Amino acid sequence: MPCVGHDRPAILGLVSEPNLALVRRAYEVFNRWAAEPAGGSLRGPEAEELLHPDIAFWTYESSPEAGVYRGLDAVLAYNQRLYEKFESVRIEVEELVPVGDRVVVVSRQHAVPNSGHVAMAVPVVEVWTVRDGRLAERRTFSSREEALALAGDQGHG
Repeated sequence: MPCVGHDRPAILGLVSEPNLALVRRAYEVFNRWAAEPAGGSLRGPEAEELLHPDIAFWTYESSPEAGVYRGLDAVLAYNQRLYEKFESVRIEVEELVPVGDRVVVVSRQHAVPNSGHVAMAVPVVEVWTVRDGRLAERRTFSSREEALALAGDQGHG
């Protein structure tokens, strides 16, 4: 999983490493649960340790139940409802890019819907903001370039 930004000062790498590790861990936890989403609750100690209690979670406009979900309960409930519509889901992280207190994630979501066994693969670009050592905000973007530009602007403003 490549991580760009090698031209940044070394200190940025030291500051960003805990954020990168947090995001990697979040996707690992999600993938363990999403292998069989109907088999159990997304809520649990691991998810609660990763997500800030005041998390804000922006969905893609085209997502079912699109909108902004605020707070741990709302975010977990939304994701539970969404992913239970699938037999299995796996997120393949292709790239993580640290931008201050944010991490741009370029991934591909592989899913098999409950209604059939035809696998889907969808590119996803997200920016996670880390606060107090937890994931505090998730925003979605149509491209890596858009995500990097906005993450950088937000990081300086």
